[in-house]
Amino acid sequence: MRYSCLLRFNCNPGVYSLFRPSKSGRATLSVRKVKGGLVLDINAEDAVALRAQLNSAAKLLAVFEAASEAVDKNGTTTKHTRKDKKTSRV
Repeated sequence: MRYSCLLRFNCNPGVYSLFRPSKSGRATLSVRKVKGGLVLDINAEDAVALRAQLNSAAKLLAVFEAASEAVDKNGTTTKHTRKDKKTSRV
């Protein structure tokens, strides 16, 4: 049985760079930017392959969210001046 899943995220445009179109043995992932976010299109040959792609996407989003919160809270150190610089998510 084949499965298809279309996910739309209203999120920071920086998230787009996390995802790359991919084709595993049993599933494909395509990504496209839309106004205010992005769309992931997952096609899989079976439920296990679908779950694997969904889990991978969820893990990437969780890491991005945690890193963004840390940067917002603590700021970053620029490599050239070594001074703390507050940054914010776009």
